[in-house]
Amino acid sequence: MHALSRYRNILSRSIIVALALPLGSCDYISAFEGVCEKRLPSAKVEVVAEDIEVQPDFSRSIEQLGAGGAATAGRMVLGLVETKLTGAVEFTAPGIVKPLSGRYCMRPSLKLTLAFKPTTLYVAREHPAGSCEFDITMDHEKKHISVYQKYLDQMALEVRDELREQLGDRIQYFDSAEAGETSIRQRAAAILQPYLERGAAESARRQALVDTPEEYFRLENFQAKCTPRG
Repeated sequence: MHALSRYRNILSRSIIVALALPLGSCDYISAFEGVCEKRLPSAKVEVVAEDIEVQPDFSRSIEQLGAGGAATAGRMVLGLVETKLTGAVEFTAPGIVKPLSGRYCMRPSLKLTLAFKPTTLYVAREHPAGSCEFDITMDHEKKHISVYQKYLDQMALEVRDELREQLGDRIQYFDSAEAGETSIRQRAAAILQPYLERGAAESARRQALVDTPEEYFRLENFQAKCTPRG
């Protein structure tokens, strides 16, 4: 019998780099808002879905995979994909500080990278590379990896659209550069976090569409053909 299981964890991190643009001599006699309009570059939001890089591991036994993969009753775990959903946010926030008052204006430039990593694909060592069972298991696990990639690509588009809508291109004003950095960090996290939190449940739902009774029946039929009749 054949069973498969996956794990999903969540990790997010952010990096903010604030840049203070210098004021020119003419800027000192202009209204601060006008200087900000003239000097600040447009806001930029980029969201990248990384291609999944698979790390194979064929060292574990069926028993070990079953213990870690919560095997369904009556089924052995011959293959397993283990991964984490991660989101890394990098900000570059060119801004201008008004002398004396410290007032700060900015338009953020943001790059968000979504990934499933590390991604480890396990096949039980009882079925080494080149065996019939190995090929069947690998073929099935690759279907799961394809589901992960398609979900990640779709998520990247959704996150990008929401970030662009929420942050917009308008100039943002704060009492200080520190207040501006804190605000952008919190707002980006508030937008991203729900996607990461939904990631585990949504991944599980999509993966379940692969592990259908029909798929298990197909696998078991192919597996039965791997063992020559005596």
